[in-house]
Amino acid sequence: MNKARRYLALVIGFAFGVRVLWWSIEPVIPYVISAAATLLVLVTIFGVLVYRRR
Repeated sequence: MNKARRYLALVIGFAFGVRVLWWSIEPVIPYVISAAATLLVLVTIFGVLVYRRR
């Protein structure tokens, strides 16, 4: 019984930790996606310009 309680406490602690981590990351996700899209556009433009010069 003691082993089951320890396992349950571990699972609950892990779930709570994941939830807190998600709460800290969730507000940043739109900024990360926006930055990645901007970077993709800039790299594409730069790549096209460099490719055309050759």
